[in-house]
Amino acid sequence: MPRPSKKKAMELIQKSLFGINEFKILAEDYYDLDDSVEFRTWYRDTEITIKTIFSNQDGHVHEFLECFHLADDDIDAMRRAEAVLESMFNEVNEHWDDNLPIQRSSPTKRTIQTDTKKVFVIHGRDEGTRAMVAGFLKQLEIEPVILSEQSSQGRTIIEKFEKHANVGFAVALLTPDDTGSLKGARGKSNPRARQNVIFELGFFIGRLGRERVGGVQKTV
Repeated sequence: MPRPSKKKAMELIQKSLFGINEFKILAEDYYDLDDSVEFRTWYRDTEITIKTIFSNQDGHVHEFLECFHLADDDIDAMRRAEAVLESMFNEVNEHWDDNLPIQRSSPTKRTIQTDTKKVFVIHGRDEGTRAMVAGFLKQLEIEPVILSEQSSQGRTIIEKFEKHANVGFAVALLTPDDTGSLKGARGKSNPRARQNVIFELGFFIGRLGRERVGGVQKTV
């Protein structure tokens, strides 16, 4: 199987990263991830993704599997997996050649269908900012797509996200809903956007291009 393009590889890793948020929440609620069908599916899909991207070489798969073998609990395992996948994403982003691999042309080129009258609103927990931006878009006769307002219809969060991602544009609301700091910098946490916002922002940059993705930053 040929190695995927740089853009496709980044999209695949972003998809696996996006899934981590759901399982971290379950683990924090003392839910045993081994009992989750969605987690087992994500685990296997991520292993296959890594094998596909890195041709099962250089120990990438081993690094991912070790996250779960060495972890103290499910929360620790998901944090380790998140760090490893982020490192792999950075490896592809910083070191892969944009022009590789050279893929054979096909008679029909698959294109992503997008609706330019829809804007995906990436948001955290600031409902006021979300409502304000959604209202502004409606005034411009543009339909805001807010994932939490869409029907799941039995889909997992990832499947629901992909279902509603065929938009023409995206806007990320970088509201300070979380806090974070450098490792070892105790007592120096700073406000930051939630991790799902950062992951979704990266997903849409890869999918739509930077020119079709905007951000709104709100300070404390």
